[in-house]
Amino acid sequence: MSEAIESYAAFSPMEVTGIHFDLPDISPVVYLTETDAPYRPLALHMALPDANSIAYAWRKIDAPRPNAHDVATAVLQNLRADLICVRIFDYSNGVYFAEVDVMGAQGRFSIACRPSDGVALALRQTVPAPILVAEDLLEPLD
Repeated sequence: MSEAIESYAAFSPMEVTGIHFDLPDISPVVYLTETDAPYRPLALHMALPDANSIAYAWRKIDAPRPNAHDVATAVLQNLRADLICVRIFDYSNGVYFAEVDVMGAQGRFSIACRPSDGVALALRQTVPAPILVAEDLLEPLD
């Protein structure tokens, strides 16, 4: 996300409020909800392994074997880098776009990611990183 967009974009903090696996549908849904009123939702459709990884982190259950998000979290911790936040900032052609902000010895930087990866990493931090969603991606409540 460019600094120009970041300077005027408004973001709402969100939290994971549900994960819905509905077989035989191959696309589980992770539900995010604003942490403050008006509590607007955002549904993220994703692949089963990504939703499963988020479910383990959200429920604070250790996976039987480390997955990619566990490994990435261990790398960040061993490098003494902090995940500052996850930002879901755009939606185009049926796809959400996100990035993570990381603070390490080299300073603060952003890395593009899928929203599912950002959420999975945010939930694995010692202190969960904020999940931020651009206001214009949230539907107004009537």
